[in-house]
Amino acid sequence: MTNKIAIVVDDDPFIRRYIKIMLKELGFVVHEACDRASAEKMAALMQFDLAILDGILPDGSGVALADKFDCQVIFVSGVTDQYNRQAMWQRGVLFQKPVDASFLQCVRGVYNGVHAN
Repeated sequence: MTNKIAIVVDDDPFIRRYIKIMLKELGFVVHEACDRASAEKMAALMQFDLAILDGILPDGSGVALADKFDCQVIFVSGVTDQYNRQAMWQRGVLFQKPVDASFLQCVRGVYNGVHAN
């Protein structure tokens, strides 16, 4: 997996940085956004191969934001209510916070499963 472009959208800069480091290990060029508005601007300007989105952002829903991307989506969220969790599962894959090294396996499985020949 090389030269693929990903976006990480989370209001927590430490989570963004940690996920960015892991995605770079997998060969992704990674762009970051801290809120929905910034991510929507990026989505209008470029095509992404993978979007990592927080389920709930300071300025709106990560689920609604997912519709702006034409790529595989992984939600990274700490939400526990069934309504929001189900909405995320319907649009992508849900990885429960806290993010740890097992996130790499999630990305490999999701990305390779979608883009395998």
